[in-house]
Amino acid sequence: MTGRSCSPSKDFMRHIVNHVLSEVADRIPISVFNEIRNRLARAEEKYKFSLFGGSPEKLGEYLDSEDFDNLIVYARSTGAEWIIAKILEELAKAYKDSCQFVAEKASEALGKLKSEESPEKARISSEVLARSLKLRGYKTSINDKGVVVVSGPNFTLEAEVVDGVIRYKICKEGKINNINKLFIKIEKLREI
Repeated sequence: MTGRSCSPSKDFMRHIVNHVLSEVADRIPISVFNEIRNRLARAEEKYKFSLFGGSPEKLGEYLDSEDFDNLIVYARSTGAEWIIAKILEELAKAYKDSCQFVAEKASEALGKLKSEESPEKARISSEVLARSLKLRGYKTSINDKGVVVVSGPNFTLEAEVVDGVIRYKICKEGKINNINKLFIKIEKLREI
């Protein structure tokens, strides 16, 4: 990366990421907003690509990293990959003349992201499902039959991927001292 001209006027986090996230904040859950923002902030700290005291060309290293791949997996699992695409578009545009190497990496990553936007059925597997659930904070495992098992404090989930379709069974445990309250719980389950 040394010897490459990279002197952008816009900082990736402060001028691109924050701008895009503020534009989309009302269209995504706050937990997704915070997770994307936090992952990118951790990447800035790890890869030192800040315009202020870092090396902006290191953004290229980040875009080629497993950390960035994990961000894409998380974004896909939450339906937020369009936000990453928007960030990459803005990065490529902002760095096109001032840091061409990073702009090219952003365009490559955007092209890869868009080419993988084929139907979910084509990509989904037990491993992808398990990883997506783990990224959401669930305790997840895959048994020897390829069934994804999630255990929570008062529920269990078993899910398997068959021909690109997720088949699942959720069991919820609880205690009630009234039959009518049980009927209410059953009706709520039927609504799901």
